[in-house]
Amino acid sequence: MTFPKVGRVKYAKNVLGNVLCQVRFPTILKIETDLPSEFQQRLSPEFVNLIERQELGFDIQAGNVSDVRTEDLRQLSSSSFKNYEFSSENDEWKVNLTKNFIALSTNKYESWEEFQHKFESVLNTFIEIYKPVLFTRIGLRYVDVIVRSITVPVIW
Repeated sequence: MTFPKVGRVKYAKNVLGNVLCQVRFPTILKIETDLPSEFQQRLSPEFVNLIERQELGFDIQAGNVSDVRTEDLRQLSSSSFKNYEFSSENDEWKVNLTKNFIALSTNKYESWEEFQHKFESVLNTFIEIYKPVLFTRIGLRYVDVIVRSITVPVIW
């Protein structure tokens, strides 16, 4: 089934609450063991703030969920990893870097062209510094917040 061509629409009040693009890759230990100082330097002055978080992940493996017993839950495997969050001065744009993914997000999305330009810049910097072998997943997420009483379309 083909969809009909339609004109691009831009709303006077942006309906996107958050936009995020994440690229996953096989573990790069250097990100976990060394401070990402060169990456930080290359991202500045656009991403001036840095928060280093220690994240906790759990691995749950169960066949039939109804068969999981309380004693099985004690055998969960967990791991922690560093998550470096670089953000713009006003916190509208964020880059997250871990040993397994890099992501760009914004809560002030204006256009695909602007987002794509920032993402390509961040991704190219990442590739130059960390030289990933391959990407295993690329995800793009749009979170809409629509309030019909205040959403007025403007046709491009």
